[in-house]
Amino acid sequence: LHGMIANSIKRYLGILTPLVTEVVWWGANLASETPIDYYHPLEMLAKCSGPARYVAISQGMFDNVVPVEEGRRAAFLLGGLPECYKLRTYTPPEYCNGATHHQEMWEFADETRTVMCHFFREVFGEPFLPCPPSLPSYQVWQSPSHLPRDTPPISNAFE
Repeated sequence: LHGMIANSIKRYLGILTPLVTEVVWWGANLASETPIDYYHPLEMLAKCSGPARYVAISQGMFDNVVPVEEGRRAAFLLGGLPECYKLRTYTPPEYCNGATHHQEMWEFADETRTVMCHFFREVFGEPFLPCPPSLPSYQVWQSPSHLPRDTPPISNAFE
């Protein structure tokens, strides 16, 4: 929640974002009946032991709901612990009529199906299963080369 608050207000408040984020987060904690951000997943995941577990991180480059920085931080942390995690990342340039959060299955259906199929094939130890198994193609756009007209430039993705 802390990162989502900061992401929501930073375009309006600029350098005041950290200060206002703390005030809003404190107010949310006060108003809530349960502790907010009780667990800190990245801290918990950093305290790992083998054997290595499979983890997939999928987040759109233009996500305006969950800060892209959150996904990036998770990818760097988990990718830096190969003794604990076998990481797969998928970061398509999701931008469907202005929607940027969890649009990959609609906008890049075939690509997402293939990426996730390869991931789960590895997880379940089935390297010879075909991906994708002769399913119809639904995808119109291709990332990152052929995208809808209103998609922001890829260079803006991690600003």
